[in-house]
Amino acid sequence: MKYLLMLYADEKAGAAIPPEQMAGFMGKLQAYQESLEKAGAFVATAGLSPTTGRQDHQARYGRTQGA
Repeated sequence: MKYLLMLYADEKAGAAIPPEQMAGFMGKLQAYQESLEKAGAFVATAGLSPTTGRQDHQARYGRTQGA
């Protein structure tokens, strides 16, 4: 069985976090990822593109349409 952990963060709020504080958060996330890797439970990680360059897509009648 596999699970998906998805984190959402407000880009503007994230940009306002001081770099030292952000480094602390990222360090904790890295440590969590390493523990998952050691347990053999880690599959993959990937970031999404910023919302400023997003494209919306809708599925209708089994076909994907770009908006």
